[in-house]
Amino acid sequence: MKSWYKYLYLNKNNNFKILNGLFENYFNKIKNIKLKYPKINIYILNLYKPLNTQYKNYYKTIDYWNCILKNNSENYYEILDISKLINNSNDLVYSIEPSISGGKKIAKEIIKI
Repeated sequence: MKSWYKYLYLNKNNNFKILNGLFENYFNKIKNIKLKYPKINIYILNLYKPLNTQYKNYYKTIDYWNCILKNNSENYYEILDISKLINNSNDLVYSIEPSISGGKKIAKEIIKI
């Protein structure tokens, strides 16, 4: 298991240092794509919160990730806010994955782009 993955799912100390490093790498990849192909539009999805209470420990990490996505776009990408779309238990299967109805909601938003 990669160390950042372990951090995201196991660390409950609100220490976002590793998450910041992960975002920096992610952002640099997006930035490099945009610099190489300046005319393309890049859309990224933020994270939704699984509705099952067993995942509440991850909400601060999800909120933090979504916040740094929003605050660092710098005209390199736009965000498709799926955190507002996935809001019903019918939108998920296995408590965390988009269901058919959740997938349809996401697909409808992508088609609008």
